[in-house]
Amino acid sequence: MITIRQAVRDDTATVHAILHHAASWLHQRGYNQWPDGSRSLSYDQLLRQIGRGETYVISDGPDPVATIAVTSQGDPD
Repeated sequence: MITIRQAVRDDTATVHAILHHAASWLHQRGYNQWPDGSRSLSYDQLLRQIGRGETYVISDGPDPVATIAVTSQGDPD
């Protein structure tokens, strides 16, 4: 069963890993979304985003499979 829930502080490492995996997948295909060193993917930035309640974790059963951020500000990366 797919579930969507608001991320909490303890999800920061999971969100970080999912986004870095997505960035790597994109880079392998020639896309430069979230370039290496992107501030948008920094652990501290993700922690702040989670703290503001902007980040959600999507799970398939017990396993997190995706994440999404909903904010009124665009991501410059």
